Amino acid sequence: RDRARTRMRDLVAQSLPGTSATIGFAEACPPMAATPANQTLLDIYSQISGDLGYGKVKAAHPESRGAGDVQFAAPYAAALDGLGATGGGTH
Repeated sequence: RDRARTRMRDLVAQSLPGTSATIGFAEACPPMAATPANQTLLDIYSQISGDLGYGKVKAAHPESRGAGDVQFAAPYAAALDGLGATGGGTH
């Protein structure tokens, strides 16, 4: 995320002559908490997926994750997110 923000700031700094621009960032949704309870739940889900022949499930890198409401509850209760379709324009 920091790398992407740096790239965006660099682009904005390259204003055309006679123009200027600024960019700001605000955290609207917290990142998914990496808690032991969430990892345990993921391990169980992954085991079931493997047993059914769909393969193991691993957590995605934080920079490739989206945002969901569960991130607000994840620090307090075991939760999973991002189990739907992946790719551009999937929802």
